[in-house]
Amino acid sequence: MLALLGAVVVFDAGPAAAHICTYALQIPVGQPHTIQAAVTVEGFTVPDVEMTLPAGLQLNHVDAAPGWSVSHSGSTVRFRGGPIAPYTCQYFSMTVTARTAGQYGINVVQRDEAGRVVARSIIDPSQPLDPYQQQVVYAGVAPPKAPGQGGGTSATTLVGIVLVAAAVLLVGGLLFRSWRARRYEAELDARVEAFKRRAHEPH
Repeated sequence: MLALLGAVVVFDAGPAAAHICTYALQIPVGQPHTIQAAVTVEGFTVPDVEMTLPAGLQLNHVDAAPGWSVSHSGSTVRFRGGPIAPYTCQYFSMTVTARTAGQYGINVVQRDEAGRVVARSIIDPSQPLDPYQQQVVYAGVAPPKAPGQGGGTSATTLVGIVLVAAAVLLVGGLLFRSWRARRYEAELDARVEAFKRRAHEPH
């Protein structure tokens, strides 16, 4: 029973339980707007983050980030410092302007202390954007619904429900068997006592 319950917890809380920091950023068209661009860090310590904005999304200003130095050239911004600990999130603030309505994915490159690239999120123009896996800015258009909203129950949720239900049934079965055993013992004791009383009664 404990092993089964443990399986539920581990399944639901593992690293793949979607350690995702990005979210859909929404801004108006043609107006400067401050965004919080997210960085999702996995199994590395990251002291160096580079972000590149796509064409159509103008970089107006980059806010200072405590503990980080900031440099930028054109549409590329580089943050050095921190660092960002493994399996955590970091958000960098900047002001941007969308020239036209549309969806704009931000490229993110992470480097370790030696300058090696340890993770990258590079937007592929031939693939649809996913704001729950990439950092996407939506200008004048609505982002898609989050997974699980109006799309039915996810496979992860279904498996979790099945495991919990199985654990509940197992516990219920064990309790019922324990109750049956106690009842049988009580009936047996009562019969033994009755037999003893009859054995001592005068005939």
